[in-house]
Amino acid sequence: MSDIFSASDRQTFSRRIKEARIGDPSAQYEVAVMYANGVGVERDFRLAHIWAKKAAERGHATAQYLVGRSYLTGTGTPKDELLAVNWLVKAAERGSEKAAFRLAKLFESSQTALALRYCQQAADLSMADAQTLLAQYHLRGSYGMADQKLARVWFIRAASHGQIVAQHTLGQMYEHGLGGSVDLELARRMYRQASMQGMAASQIALFRLDSARGGRTPKSNDWRKRSKLPERRVSRDRWEEYADRGTPEDKYQLGVLYESALGVGCDLERAQKWYIGAAEGGHAMAQLALGKLFEATDSATARVWYERAAKQGVAEAQFSLGILLASRRSEGRASDPGLYWYLKASDQGHAGAHWEVAKSLGELDDKILLKHVQIAAELGVSQAQYEMGRRYSGGHGVTPDYGAALRWYELAAQQGFAEAQCATAAVYGQGQGVKKDAAQAFHWYQLAAAQSYPPAQWRLGEMYATGIAGVEKNTRKAMLLCKAAAEADYGPAQATLGTLFARAKRFDKAVYWWRTAADKGDPEAMFNLATAHLEGRGVARNAQVAFQLWLKAANMGLVVAQARIGLCYATGEGVALDQIEAAKWFIVAAYGGDAAAVSNSELARSAMTAMQLEEAQRRSSEFLHQNRKDVH
Repeated sequence: MSDIFSASDRQTFSRRIKEARIGDPSAQYEVAVMYANGVGVERDFRLAHIWAKKAAERGHATAQYLVGRSYLTGTGTPKDELLAVNWLVKAAERGSEKAAFRLAKLFESSQTALALRYCQQAADLSMADAQTLLAQYHLRGSYGMADQKLARVWFIRAASHGQIVAQHTLGQMYEHGLGGSVDLELARRMYRQASMQGMAASQIALFRLDSARGGRTPKSNDWRKRSKLPERRVSRDRWEEYADRGTPEDKYQLGVLYESALGVGCDLERAQKWYIGAAEGGHAMAQLALGKLFEATDSATARVWYERAAKQGVAEAQFSLGILLASRRSEGRASDPGLYWYLKASDQGHAGAHWEVAKSLGELDDKILLKHVQIAAELGVSQAQYEMGRRYSGGHGVTPDYGAALRWYELAAQQGFAEAQCATAAVYGQGQGVKKDAAQAFHWYQLAAAQSYPPAQWRLGEMYATGIAGVEKNTRKAMLLCKAAAEADYGPAQATLGTLFARAKRFDKAVYWWRTAADKGDPEAMFNLATAHLEGRGVARNAQVAFQLWLKAANMGLVVAQARIGLCYATGEGVALDQIEAAKWFIVAAYGGDAAAVSNSELARSAMTAMQLEEAQRRSSEFLHQNRKDVH
């Protein structure tokens, strides 16, 4: 048997065994390796373990790792996990990245703090597998370590060492913008590098991206020759054959291919089949994909898959599960069962989850509520950005700041959020914290109106009704816009539409829309309807009905109605004469800024006794105190 070894190997073994016997730890380690691999000597794992242990006892770090691994696997010695850990710890303390990584894997399920410490050590020592594992912890949010940006950094380091899983996962991160911006060219580059090493999932992903672009992979096809993978232009049977004997990631990628209808045609049944194959193998993203596929048709099955992905730390699955569970609030529960998962997803920086947490907290601690709203807004959730604008505009939980309000409103408006577009227009129209700009107001109202948002349709209609600089008056457009908002049951638009019909002498239509708006409590519609009743336009003349409508509007704080009620009491129009009530309403209207009411209140004062005037002032003061928020 000895002639199977080269003379050189036999000589090397003979020389090193002598050095090992006199206590040289390097020689002892090398002899152990030669016994383990059968180089220059017959393979003998027992003797390999004995010599490795001798070197390990003399402090040889690599030998300590080798001994620890032997005890762990039972190679050349009986298995002993305690002794294995002991030797691996010694090796790790002497800088063995392999020992540190093996310890990280050993402690992964039992002692997470130690697992993370050793994984970090191996990663810092440039071990690509450890860098990949650490990146995966950050990407999945394992052990509360969610940080997609840091995950991307570690994946980049591992990928630079040629780590195939890191290259593929980095491709996914670049493709979907995880931990940074979307960069499809970098995604292709990473997928291509992993494909060249034989990863089918990367080949499928690359095929999908190139199909979406409608072109071929640029530059050389050398990667395809070296990868031993099928050509990208292959039948789906070949893809399925390859994925069927591949990894869960391969199956997942083929499912994506079928669902996205790229290269193989859209086939949701086949997509579901491959997702299930991947999901049952523990693939979290496949579990998420199945949840989304089943959500519309089978919420119970969707929940099962979402839960499995959520428990693996996938933020999007946690968020989707929260949405699914939140519907239970309608079953009479006081708490939101989706809140737990919203909080888990928000801990990983999921924008929508922060917004849902804010909505779920409702009227609870406003500081916590504001924190989640702000994070969601900063992460780009348009509803949260609008809410931040509303808070700065009204000083709700923050110092009032119209400039900050406008910035938040505009961020949401630029995303197409109609309510924010309308709010932005209002800020420019009123000049709150910014110079008045009717053109900007018109622009934002126009965008919101295009989404059939009734308040914007109404405001835009009013601008066309009056005309502004750069926009000619257009009654027809005004009526069409207000009619659209009115038919959507928006009260202010119904009131304005009534006025537009009145200008067109179509009083029957005017009365219809004024009454519709008045029934919703619109004070201006009440005032106009009252005037129609007094003058008998579009409705039978009735001064008493007119008075009652004016009184309602006056009590709601409409200043012009308050002045008109004063005249009614002063002249006996629709109500019995009452000098004190007349004076009361003139004083109230004058306080609201009605110029005619100021003159009328002075006339009323001169015609009353001191006692009557005192009573009128008492009544007006009482009304103003009770309705100070409603005075227009």
